[in-house]
Amino acid sequence: MSDLISRKAVTTEIHNYFKGLIDKGIHNVDVVDCSAHISKRIDKLPTAFDVDKVVAQLESFKCSKEEAEKDMDKFIRNQHFDMCISIVKAGGWNKEKEAIE
Repeated sequence: MSDLISRKAVTTEIHNYFKGLIDKGIHNVDVVDCSAHISKRIDKLPTAFDVDKVVAQLESFKCSKEEAEKDMDKFIRNQHFDMCISIVKAGGWNKEKEAIE
């Protein structure tokens, strides 16, 4: 499952990392160490939303399979919720209207 985090938050973390080095007078950095430190900072950022909670909430709006089999409107509604769930799980929707892998 993919994590959705703020692009601005990532940019801020990278900026703050390098600003901290410059403030300490460190101007030469090892690329591997730099990458590791930035990755750790980014890993600590909160996600924009909890995918599992969103999926659970969408699932709760669906009616039972038995109800959907008896009523075409409910069947279509369930299909729409299933489509929304696949979009949320994939993290987006592309131009060809297929869930992004």
